[in-house]
Amino acid sequence: SERDITASADSLAASPTFANATGAALALNIARQSIEANAHGRLLHGETIEVQARNLVGDTHRVKARALAGGGAKEEGKAGSIGLNFVSDHTSASVGQSHVEGAVVNMNVSADSGIEISANSDLEIQNVAGAGAFGFEEDASGGALVINSIRNTTEALTGDSTTLATGGTLSITANSHLAPTQGDLFGNPLALAASGAAGGDDAHAGAVAINLLLENTRAEIGDDNTITTTEIPSIRGVLKPGNVNIHASSSDNLRTGAGSIAVGLEVGKGIGIAANIVTKNVDAQIGQATEVNAQGSIVVATESAEDVFSIAAAPSFGAGSAQPSFGGAIQLTSQVVKAKSEVAADAVVSARDNMQVTSDHELHLDVITGSGAGSSSDARAGSLNIVSVLDRSEALIGENAQITVSGNQGLTVSATSNETVLPVVVGGAAGGGTASAASANLISIDETTLAYIDDGAQVIAKNVTQPGSTFPGINVQATDNLTLNTAAGVLVGGTKGFGGSLDAVRVVKSTQAFVGGGTTLDADQNINVQARSTEDIFSVAASLGLAVSSQPAIMGSLAGHVVDITTVAVLGDNPLDEVPPSAPANVHAVGNVVVSADDANEMDLIDGGVGISAGAAAGGAAAVHVVRKHTEALIAPQAQV
Repeated sequence: SERDITASADSLAASPTFANATGAALALNIARQSIEANAHGRLLHGETIEVQARNLVGDTHRVKARALAGGGAKEEGKAGSIGLNFVSDHTSASVGQSHVEGAVVNMNVSADSGIEISANSDLEIQNVAGAGAFGFEEDASGGALVINSIRNTTEALTGDSTTLATGGTLSITANSHLAPTQGDLFGNPLALAASGAAGGDDAHAGAVAINLLLENTRAEIGDDNTITTTEIPSIRGVLKPGNVNIHASSSDNLRTGAGSIAVGLEVGKGIGIAANIVTKNVDAQIGQATEVNAQGSIVVATESAEDVFSIAAAPSFGAGSAQPSFGGAIQLTSQVVKAKSEVAADAVVSARDNMQVTSDHELHLDVITGSGAGSSSDARAGSLNIVSVLDRSEALIGENAQITVSGNQGLTVSATSNETVLPVVVGGAAGGGTASAASANLISIDETTLAYIDDGAQVIAKNVTQPGSTFPGINVQATDNLTLNTAAGVLVGGTKGFGGSLDAVRVVKSTQAFVGGGTTLDADQNINVQARSTEDIFSVAASLGLAVSSQPAIMGSLAGHVVDITTVAVLGDNPLDEVPPSAPANVHAVGNVVVSADDANEMDLIDGGVGISAGAAAGGAAAVHVVRKHTEALIAPQAQV
């Protein structure tokens, strides 16, 4: 499938001799698409079988909106623009059950040299709205609004009770990618709202940019499946292994900007608002009670990545003395991401080579918010950053599952998370009267990273067909690395100066690796259960105020951090349920048994407030840092090692 949709609207109203002029533009896209490739019935056989739902090679789905408006008049000028993208994409590839006259028909699929079930979504979005207004004698007002609402579902799966047998590799993959359109505009924005107003009296400008993303990506073998992959000879006679690959990946690149500027001979008022709200699930799974026999390796993997860069800015200027000029900027960033790789309960899985169950999550978030106000009288500015991150990366072997591996590496169950977060908020005001500014960071980060083998599971990491030729081990690893750099600052100057900055941060991290109760682990090499967490946090809150007369200058800064870190590795118990194991774990390794938990952190706070005046001046700063750490490595008392 290929799609390229563009909506463009331009408007210009100019009235140099008459009183008023208004320009307005609206660009609207409503794009809904469903791509499905489904194979159903009783029997399907071929040399190779490919069931693909995807873009054409090298093509992407592009949706673009552009709205530009201008209004200029002798007296009042007004301009407004709106860009709207409503996008719904559904891409699905499936093999399995069908329903005939109310009855469920299970499917038997076989191939000589490979089965591929794949879904791929590649989406590019651009939304730009711009407005400019000019009123020569009186007021000017400009406003711009952009909204991207994106729903994207990408799935590759087999239905319940399906039988698949192939020589070579069984591959089930779901990949989704969201990015801005490249090359059209500087910075490649996904959403950009910009407005400006200049008036002989008052000037008002506002810009709002909003991204709403709901995304689901999954690659799954259904419940009660029977999967068999065998070796086959290649062209040169070398055996090609019978691998099973289940892979779900999602990457999102968001570039957002909202900016306004207002200049009035009397008063200037401007506001910029940006919002990025992301909810996504990425899943890879071998279903409940499914049997898999692979004469090669088995990989169950998820990858989730988000790269967000967002700016909101609003400077304003006024030369009059009747009212204060104002600049305000606000950003809201909310992210809820769940990445999960799972071998579900009661599954029976055998790999002649290695087996990997992995979940990887990457976040890079830069949020910059700034406002400014200047006036010959009073000037006021305020900036606010709100960031909420709730992420979960999970890799697991389910309850009572049975796993057998024979490769040199054996079984790896690994969950990783890496987050780099940079929120910056600034405000500045300068006035011939009172200048006041405030800025605040409100940051909440909640990270959960789990790797585990659940209660009652059995893992045999031994080469039973050729003992001594390979030495498989068992590795359960959870790793989370957080880098957080925050800054909040204000700068004011006037006959009076008042300012304050706030940097409030809450971090909750849970990084846990464990093997539950009632499990059986038997390995020809080492058994490792490891949890590792790192935190690098650096924060600055600063304020500087100058009063150029004998009037007061009062400034203050406050930095407050609450950090709660749990890093746990347990062999023989599930620390999540807080219930004693119903049966002991039975663990045997020819090599070492290692249970380790490690947390390392560096946290720095810089906080300052300075007031300067020929009269009264005051500067104050306070920093509060509360840290709770729980780091534990434990072999449960009941475990037999």
